[in-house]
Amino acid sequence: MALAATTQAQAASCTPPPSGIVSWWPAEGNANDIVSGNNGTLQAGVAFASGLVGQALLLNNSTNAFVRVPASASLENIEVANGLTIEGWIDLSNVSGFHPIAEWNDGAGNVGAPSRN
Repeated sequence: MALAATTQAQAASCTPPPSGIVSWWPAEGNANDIVSGNNGTLQAGVAFASGLVGQALLLNNSTNAFVRVPASASLENIEVANGLTIEGWIDLSNVSGFHPIAEWNDGAGNVGAPSRN
């Protein structure tokens, strides 16, 4: 998932997706998942900037910008797949206060991975 913004020079190409990857959001002008179609929706003024490879999301803290990815069967395997890995390059321009990078919730305000015991 490309979650970072930077103004550094762009690299020539990105690493190919590893086998078994569930979703990949490269942030090339949109929030589309190029692996599984778990496309996100840009919220609250998300912008784009030059990234380390291609474009990157620019999440403006003053507007609480974020990307919403709806639940799907392919993303619901956190419990059975021994967790979730999120990878990205993050360039923080403001380190004061609380700035979440990722959040898992049920859309009704309940934060955290679902439990189906």
